Amino acid sequence: MVASNLHQRALADARLRVDSAARIAEENALKVFETNTALLALVADALGDDSENQLRARERSLHEQMVRITANLRHLQGLFVMGPSGQMIANNRAFPAPAVDVSDRAFFRHHRQGGTQPFFTEVLTSRTTGEPFFDMSLRRNRPGSGEMTAVLSASLAPQYFADFYRDLAAKDRDLNIEL
Repeated sequence: MVASNLHQRALADARLRVDSAARIAEENALKVFETNTALLALVADALGDDSENQLRARERSLHEQMVRITANLRHLQGLFVMGPSGQMIANNRAFPAPAVDVSDRAFFRHHRQGGTQPFFTEVLTSRTTGEPFFDMSLRRNRPGSGEMTAVLSASLAPQYFADFYRDLAAKDRDLNIEL
């Protein structure tokens, strides 16, 4: 009887620790995604109704603004604006933006086809840096026509989440989190 009670108590304690860790991990992920939603909204506002050519003419100021709004965000690998052809217009990582074509990427095809938003990719590899990332992206439409004028993308660093979960598990030597 005592052994059974101790066993039940140990199981209940373990469930509480696992539930607590899961709630912390979920809250962190939700905050990261809410932050990225806000970042993408700020970029969309900065773009206004400008055409791709007008945006290209403002690339430096867009880059500088994106650098400012992404400062100190450890989870973010990059913030990007791609034109309707899939060519990068501006980003927070480099000026001028590298000549990268993402028209073959799943997220871009998804938005070109009018898919739901936001769109999340699987882990991909950057064509310019070789870094792993996954994207949260939105389609930008021309007001009134619904024509796609850009795709806005917040690329997240998978290592941020791995580090967060490792640190979370380190607080409880009996907890192990596998990715």
